Amino acid sequence: MLALNPDIVEGRTGVRSIITKYIILGLIILTLIASFTALSFWFTNRIKGDARRINLAGRERMLNFEMAWLLNKATKEKGEERQKTLNYLRKEMALFEEVLFALKDGSKKYDLEQLPHKLLVIQLNDLIEKWNSKVKPTLIKAIEGSPDAFREYNSIIHDYVNEIDLFVKLLDENYADEIILYGRLRLAVMGLAVFTFFGIILYVRHHLIRPIKILRTGAIEIGNGNFNVKVDVKNNDEIGVLANEFNKMSGDLKKLYEDLKNEEAEKRKLEAQLFQSQKIEAI
Repeated sequence: MLALNPDIVEGRTGVRSIITKYIILGLIILTLIASFTALSFWFTNRIKGDARRINLAGRERMLNFEMAWLLNKATKEKGEERQKTLNYLRKEMALFEEVLFALKDGSKKYDLEQLPHKLLVIQLNDLIEKWNSKVKPTLIKAIEGSPDAFREYNSIIHDYVNEIDLFVKLLDENYADEIILYGRLRLAVMGLAVFTFFGIILYVRHHLIRPIKILRTGAIEIGNGNFNVKVDVKNNDEIGVLANEFNKMSGDLKKLYEDLKNEEAEKRKLEAQLFQSQKIEAI
């Protein structure tokens, strides 16, 4: 008697295996998408941060020239006008310091995080140290009216601006390196995603579509009366179990078909013998 395994009929055996496989495949795809998205956001923020630093460092450069210009302007003014210029100069000094420390330690106001590379930190620390120890004290003395400090400030400001230019150059190089690195990592992730996508397609084709086609062909062969058909499916999931059951069923059908043929032949043989006996009895 032909009967499928009840677990197969009820759909219990192996169902978890296929579901698990495709859950894993889905998770792989989602992980790649999430990784690529996170990578994009992370590097976008890094690159934007570098761009903001370059702009702020350029602003630092201009502030130095503005302070030098305001100091020279104040020496030619008197009274209230001179006081206004010096007050504006002090505001420029405070802004310069604010931006200088924001470049190093980060700032919510300027949407900056701390500097990512030691070489940049070292260079900026040198700028901060020189500002605190030499440039700022000289500028304050010049504001207070010291002629010697005025001359010294005008002589040291150009060297200080050159050092800021070197820092901007380092920022530019870092910015370019970040873009190149991002491009390479993005290509790597995209390549991995493409290979994974096609790998999943091949996996599905080999482990799902092909076995189902083989089972369908086998079922058509059995429907046409070919009970010698055997499906070659070696999956370790429910499709493989179903294929094994199919092959067993095919063997059972073949045996049943041969038994029926033998019974039919025996029946005809008995009918012939009966007919012969009746013929002899009639004679």
